[in-house]
Amino acid sequence: MELRWTTHEDPQGFTLEMPEGWRTSTKAGIINVFGTDSEIVTISPIKIEAQLDATFAWYVLTNLSREFWPHQKWEIPESGWQFDSNGVRTVGADESTVRQTNALWWANTSQGANGFFYGVAAPPARFQTLEPVFRRILQSFRVTRVDPPANSHPLADMQFERWVDPTEMAFSLEFPAGWRVTGGVKRGGFVTKSEFIIQSPDNQLMVRSGDVNILGDFVEPSMNLMFSGLGEGMMTGGLLIKSYQTGLDFAADYVRNIVARNARNLQLLRNTDRQDYVHSLGWYAQILGWVRHTAGDVTYSCQFGDQQTYIIYQFADTAMTHFTDAGVLWNLNTLSGFVAPAERATLADAVLQHAITTFQMNPQWLQRQSQTNRNVAEENRRFNEYVSNLWQQTRDERWASWDRISEKRGDALRGHTRVVDPHTQQAYKVESGSSYYWIDPVRNVIAGTDIPSAPTWDFRAMLQTYH
Repeated sequence: MELRWTTHEDPQGFTLEMPEGWRTSTKAGIINVFGTDSEIVTISPIKIEAQLDATFAWYVLTNLSREFWPHQKWEIPESGWQFDSNGVRTVGADESTVRQTNALWWANTSQGANGFFYGVAAPPARFQTLEPVFRRILQSFRVTRVDPPANSHPLADMQFERWVDPTEMAFSLEFPAGWRVTGGVKRGGFVTKSEFIIQSPDNQLMVRSGDVNILGDFVEPSMNLMFSGLGEGMMTGGLLIKSYQTGLDFAADYVRNIVARNARNLQLLRNTDRQDYVHSLGWYAQILGWVRHTAGDVTYSCQFGDQQTYIIYQFADTAMTHFTDAGVLWNLNTLSGFVAPAERATLADAVLQHAITTFQMNPQWLQRQSQTNRNVAEENRRFNEYVSNLWQQTRDERWASWDRISEKRGDALRGHTRVVDPHTQQAYKVESGSSYYWIDPVRNVIAGTDIPSAPTWDFRAMLQTYH
């Protein structure tokens, strides 16, 4: 019987084709497509803070396969374990109940390796006949962008240009026309770092990813280092001696000591432990034996010399790598954020997300760094789009919070506060200065007091949404 196919467009940010009657499930960035009789197709992004070759990739793949299916025994396929120069595969040897084939495609970049893990499984008797079905599903997989309607998006009326790294032409990205972009690749010994900084024409908005002036590789203080006369803040073997910080702590420390060092009235508005990011990308840390992998973002408000309120948003993720005789090594993986006036924070966030989504590595530059093939650029592009989509899933919540911050700041300058009648959910803006607010619904009169007592019996309490 010939299968009938349907196109699945998922709100998580991807599309694929699958037979009618099959279903999809997405959790922590891992996509599963389930058939009607034990068939499974698995697609998941992978990021590794190291360059991969075929042997290392085979090790990663087999360990990933054990993570997904711990009861299987994994062996080399009869057709060989490597295909092309950046693809490896393995098969489940125990075929009594299910046969499985897994594959890993990767692209080496200056920051490590990006790629996708693919797995297919089915009853052994039917596996061979299902191979064309699996192939069509995997070949149809596409990453899409999740954007609000065009007329409500802050970038809807903007034109964009493509900026190319001027130092080595290693990467490129899109930025709003008329804005300025600086940055590029910087080499120091065997270490390659990169950054880009996007600034608005009035210099009030700055979007940044990476910081070539920040050392990203650290070693924790230890007794061995102390006996050698080396302590916190000193260098050893090209590493900075620094106590381990989670992604959340690193982001907060970076804001306080770098981004906002000249700011006034710095106030923490929000800090979030980004377990969603860790779960969607972080299980590869187990494969490499990482001790700990964390991510977090922080939001601050401040002033920079005038009365205007600015928003600082910063994201970072860090990871312990392994133990040495000197101590525990750890590194900074990702650092990105922006500074913008409160009423323009949504625009800055959108510019940052657009830059990340359109970020492309130069395949010729990558080939010079490592001997890979033409699939490198495509795999890296798909990975970057997928990661960007995962990050954008929290975008609506962030944008709404910054809109509230902007509104609150404007009202405070005008001497207003916002109150809500809990019975009708009607919101009002009233003069600030009172501790409690009350409403007479019959006469539609609002009164303020400094004690928790209504002016008369016919007034009822209102709620302050900010003050």
